[in-house]
Amino acid sequence: MVDISLTMVMQWINFGVLLFILYHILYKPLVKFLDERSREIDNNLKDAADQSAKAQDLMAQYESKIKAVEKEAEQFMENMKRDALREKHKIMQRAEDEATATLERARKEIVSEFEHARSELKKEVSTIAVRCAQKILEKEVSEQEHAAFITQFLESEFK
Repeated sequence: MVDISLTMVMQWINFGVLLFILYHILYKPLVKFLDERSREIDNNLKDAADQSAKAQDLMAQYESKIKAVEKEAEQFMENMKRDALREKHKIMQRAEDEATATLERARKEIVSEFEHARSELKKEVSTIAVRCAQKILEKEVSEQEHAAFITQFLESEFK
């Protein structure tokens, strides 16, 4: 049979005291430390997930803002093109109007010069006619010569 001696009881008591001391001094703090570390890691993982979600939200916001800015830039370019075309048409219209006005002034000037030349021509014709009449009057001409001279003069002047 098993013989229980005082030494064995003392060893069991020592072992129990050692277990009690180790349990309270090492095991509980170690378990507490590991639990805190586990909670800290869980919190860090949750924070990381939250930060990742926030980052994705910010990325989505930035992408939508970029698309909005791109759309606005595209609209701005369209407006600029439209304004440039409008300005081009205005300039072309102004140039056309100026060309038309210049052409009209040139026509009026030509008509004026033509009228002036016609007036000068009439004056010269009348001067020539007066001279011819003087020459005719200076010299005695027969009626036949006179009629032939007038016919010749009229044909040469109005052809």
